[in-house]
Amino acid sequence: MTAFLKAEFPFRRNWILRIRLLFLHAAFIFFFQGLLPGATGLPNTRLLEMEGNISLEVVASVDRFLLKKISQSPQERTRRWNWNYSSIRDYLKSIRENRHRFLRRIGVVDNRLPAQELKVMATLSSPGLVAESRFFRVFSVEWPVFNGVNAEGLLLEPSEGAKARVIVLPDADWTPEMTVGLDSDVSSDFQMARILAEAGCQVLVPTIINRENTWSGNPRVRLSNQTHREFIYRQAYFMGRHIIGYEVQKVLAALDYFTREKSFRGKTRLPIGIAGYGEGGLIALYA
Repeated sequence: MTAFLKAEFPFRRNWILRIRLLFLHAAFIFFFQGLLPGATGLPNTRLLEMEGNISLEVVASVDRFLLKKISQSPQERTRRWNWNYSSIRDYLKSIRENRHRFLRRIGVVDNRLPAQELKVMATLSSPGLVAESRFFRVFSVEWPVFNGVNAEGLLLEPSEGAKARVIVLPDADWTPEMTVGLDSDVSSDFQMARILAEAGCQVLVPTIINRENTWSGNPRVRLSNQTHREFIYRQAYFMGRHIIGYEVQKVLAALDYFTREKSFRGKTRLPIGIAGYGEGGLIALYA
């Protein structure tokens, strides 16, 4: 994407400027037409006759609309949800449509790639084994999600046979290293991934897009003070995607991998869990 902007911006700059000036010119024409004596407005419209602070009134109107929708939600809920508690299979079937609708709302619409092995990220100067203790080893890994999107994180492999597999999702401002115990500034009580690994779990900690703004923009065009999450959201929204949807897809791709792995060092059908806190808790809930 950065390369595309670098290559295309000089060519497109004049056209973008002309389009903006055209819209600005049209806006001035419509504005001054409304100020002319005897003006009646554009066809099929009427003049705005609101008094007072129009901006505050618009915000208040939106507030009233949303509160009305919230008050109506209990009645709508019984119409949109048809729970069937006869069995687990019937229950999952009864909420399938609701789940699909929710996934579309958060932008989980791209088909994920078939589950593949986690790949250890390593070079001669940066080995894939990040750390190890007598309880587990920590690897830097990545896995494919869908075309053009991969996920990265840390994998904690227990020294003995795993009792369960857990995906741990920290808050967006936490790195995987913090929850693994590789950051001395984090209290041991908050190192969830380390605690689970020492209890015998195989733990995967995906990297969550943080709230810094280092890469929000193009250095050759302009950098923004928007957070990384906000910057991605604003671009993804117009394409029917969402930053939360991207994060959920990464977790689902990891689940695909764990589900495919039938055994781990002799143990079959290991339980799979997802845990998180902060932004990671929301992503875990949505996944």
